Parts: sequence; structure tokens; C-alpha cells
Amino acid sequence: MNKFKVTPLMIALTAILSGCGGGGGDGDQSLTEQQKQEKAAVSVLDDPSNKSIAELSQATKALISARYKGATTPADLDDELLRKGFTHLFDGSTAGFSDMDMPYLQNHVSSDGSISGTSQCPTSGQVSYQGKVDRQGNGAV
Repeated sequence: MNKFKVTPLMIALTAILSGCGGGGGDGDQSLTEQQKQEKAAVSVLDDPSNKSIAELSQATKALISARYKGATTPADLDDELLRKGFTHLFDGSTAGFSDMDMPYLQNHVSSDGSISGTSQCPTSGQVSYQGKVDRQGNGAV
């Protein structure tokens, strides 16, 4: 009877312990080329302190290329479509800052038309403004 109790215990211990040990390594052999490139880019971006701007830019582009799954064909834009898009975004109904929903920008325009200042964003953070406008509020920010 003692023999039958020990046998299931030994089988259970053998099954449990057979999964332990062996193997090892970092597992890079099973990674695809794309996964290896992504892993290298992530390691560069995880510790950017000793990297140049060119290295960080290259790693960022590699990571975006590896993870992007959308369309890669160029958009078919013609002059008419660009005009419609521009009109949709900037419909010409604004004559300057006073007509736009940008009262915070008006607070940073000096008497000579130069713009310089910082405003808090509604959600979080802040935005800095620099530029020059004429008396009608037209110019560049």
C-alpha cells in the first residue's frame, strides 16, 4: 500500500520539475526581423541620455515603421481638393483675432503688433506664442 502512495507522488513531482531548468537564453532566435528592429528601437528610446538627435530620430522612425499598420499609398490630391480642404478649415469668415475664438492670443499682442507670451491650455500644459501681426490682425503666429 505504501508503494501505491509514493508512485503518484513521484509522478507528480517528476511532471512538475521537468518543466524547470534547461533552455535559457534571451529568446531572440524566435523573433522575426521586424520584432528585432522594434526591440532595438525601443532600447534606444528607453535610455536616450547618451544618444544623438540623429540616433533618436532614426529609432523613432524605425519604431513607427515597424508598428504602423495603415495605408501606405500616397494621397491623391489635386488643386481643387486642396482648395476645398483649405476653404473648409479656413473659410474666410475671420477677419483677425477679434473674430476668432482665440481671446487668449489677443492678450499677447503688443502695440507694435508683435506677439509674445504663454497661456495655460484648458486641459493641461501651456502654449507659447511668438509672431507679428498688422492692425487688422493679419500676420504669422
